[in-house]
Amino acid sequence: MTDFPADSILVLLEATPTGELATSAAGLLAAASQVGTPVALAVTTPGRAQSLAEQAAALGADRVLAVETASASSDLTIPQVDALAAAAALVAPEAVLVSNSIDGRDVAGRFAARTGAAIAVDAIGVSRDDEGVIGAPYSDTVTDGVLFRLESWVRPAEILQAEASGAIRDTKLLARPTIDVSKYESTRIFATAKDGTQVPVSVVYRKGMSRDGSAPTMLDAYGSYGISSTAYFAPRMIAFLEHGGVWATAHVRGGGEYGREWHEGGRLLTKHNTWGDMIAASEALIAQKWTSPSKLAIRGGSAGGITVGRSLTERPDLFALVISQVGVSNNLRMEFSQNGPPNVPEFGSVSWMISPAPHRKPVTLAGMSRSLPSLSMNVDLPGRPS
Repeated sequence: MTDFPADSILVLLEATPTGELATSAAGLLAAASQVGTPVALAVTTPGRAQSLAEQAAALGADRVLAVETASASSDLTIPQVDALAAAAALVAPEAVLVSNSIDGRDVAGRFAARTGAAIAVDAIGVSRDDEGVIGAPYSDTVTDGVLFRLESWVRPAEILQAEASGAIRDTKLLARPTIDVSKYESTRIFATAKDGTQVPVSVVYRKGMSRDGSAPTMLDAYGSYGISSTAYFAPRMIAFLEHGGVWATAHVRGGGEYGREWHEGGRLLTKHNTWGDMIAASEALIAQKWTSPSKLAIRGGSAGGITVGRSLTERPDLFALVISQVGVSNNLRMEFSQNGPPNVPEFGSVSWMISPAPHRKPVTLAGMSRSLPSLSMNVDLPGRPS
């Protein structure tokens, strides 16, 4: 296994979805060669790694790390790029990493130390049925291995060190809360949207709970700007879980869980998919006996106000409580608030509107067997909720 040259200059190259390097690649590699040995980190879509690596080598890259993801590098978030760059400084050039997945254990299983030895998920202590997030990787040229942060729905955040051998050590840099988390676990289910799309839903609950539809459930969602709802440990939810509650997160379209396509599937003219996915997630939780309409609360903040607000107007029969935290509630007015213009690329403009009819429905109360759900709202900036 060959290490990178001591004077390596890491160059992150962008590629098109078809696996072609961007025109800037040659210039970037040429500039890097003036000060050191250019090492290319090339990101492409599945099945294109070999072709892309050959292109980068032909343009003067001394070493090439070809990384396959669900989307091109221009779609990666800054933390993902940081993680890939740190990994590239630690592994052999021929290694292939897979990232840009909502499944944290996929990332963990391929996170490699300097020798190229993969860190096993079990060695870190993450259950294979759990979702975890590896973030904030740090490495330098003096010390072998890498420091990284690990967290999951049921695991408090900690900073671990991966040694060159692949061994894992807890640095104790983060104090662990005095909470027994062994009583809780998480799983993932899938809801089927109207168009057949499979929408992932993360579910956190107390071990051994009865699935009889009686559990009070909090379902969170966001679904805008390509932001992914990744796993995190929330101490404030422990009391809720302790009393038999279920905490769920719907990874609705408009977020970035599956790359640009997932974002575009809930943006502008496809925005209706965002609350449609939320409704589908709610129906799945009810159908699988996690909860029932009289026990289900949904929650969204800021742009997530669109998600929960439209879910309320379309399916008031599904929920007992709707929580909108500084939520956007009226996009016809939102554009003219102080925070409105920057959101036009995400939500559109009233000046583009031909007819609002396709996705505007009056709330229908006929046939409802119970009262309307309660609505909790809080505000901050003028116009929010607008």
